[in-house]
Amino acid sequence: MSPEGDSKPLTQVVTGGVLTNILSPKLSIFFLAFLSQFVPSDAAAPLSRMIGLRAVFMALTFVVFVGYGAFAARVCRHVISRRT
Repeated sequence: MSPEGDSKPLTQVVTGGVLTNILSPKLSIFFLAFLSQFVPSDAAAPLSRMIGLRAVFMALTFVVFVGYGAFAARVCRHVISRRT
């Protein structure tokens, strides 16, 4: 929430997060440098193998971040309820 008490629409927050991740050069460098080590040089379809590894990475990252968000929301509710 902003200092004025306004909150951004959920779609704007999600869009901003997706754009930040897509446009981040460090994520692209990670995929090219690290994940490519797990694709054999003689693989029949190396591109599809890389896409599969990226999908697994993104799914696991999503699960972890949802856990972080749920934990942060729970702590926030706890702190706010104890303030009174």
